Amino acid sequence: DARGRGHASGLVRWIKAEAMRMEVDEIHLDSGVQESRRDAHELYFRQGFRINSYHFSMAVGATQAR
Repeated sequence: DARGRGHASGLVRWIKAEAMRMEVDEIHLDSGVQESRRDAHELYFRQGFRINSYHFSMAVGATQAR
């Protein structure tokens, strides 16, 4: 298990540096809302991400009917 070793923080720092180098104005991140994502969400907050919208989805079963 790689959790707690700083890999995700390093990746977010690299993404931010690349975005700045490429003159990107914003970074967007989607993450599931399951309880199992709590640690990831805490990491995102520590890295400076903030929740600014809700992403809604609805399964309609079309792919299951095939």
